[in-house]
Amino acid sequence: MEKILNEKITEMIHALGKEIKEDPRAGALQTAADIYNDSAELRTLITEYNVHQTALSAEYSKDDQDEDVIRNIEKRLEELYNEITNNDAYVAYTQAKDEYDAYYSEILAELEFAITGHRPCSHDCSSCGGCH
Repeated sequence: MEKILNEKITEMIHALGKEIKEDPRAGALQTAADIYNDSAELRTLITEYNVHQTALSAEYSKDDQDEDVIRNIEKRLEELYNEITNNDAYVAYTQAKDEYDAYYSEILAELEFAITGHRPCSHDCSSCGGCH
């Protein structure tokens, strides 16, 4: 396969990547992801949630659906969802991911500006001078 990037660009990309990885948000995301992935409690809750989702899909696909079974499964799914999304490891992970994603998006927007001279669309038309 033909190499498209020259050596200077490749080195600059690697230097930028190293700098990005050294940002505290990247470290916080990795730490939060490790805690999330190592949480036996969270794994158990997610597994149970997935099993109930499968059971609900199976019940919905039946010609003769049992509304009581559906209600009970839906109730348990809601309980599990709340337990998962209120779990400390989950909360910390989603917060760290949101912060890192915002940081990364800003990096990409700045890179696009450096290349094109145009800022990406903010999708807030009130701040816009018109589409280009």
